[in-house]
Amino acid sequence: MRKLVLSLALLGLAAVPATAQSIGGTYTVAGTNFDGSAYGGEATIR
Repeated sequence: MRKLVLSLALLGLAAVPATAQSIGGTYTVAGTNFDGSAYGGEATIR
């Protein structure tokens, strides 16, 4: 009986829908090109 109750409880938790997270904003980007030169700037996600 305990296993059944525990299984149903875990199944109930697994059924909770995930909430979307907002990743919008302005980000600073920097990196290195294949030729070794550097680049930088900003990226905006809306």
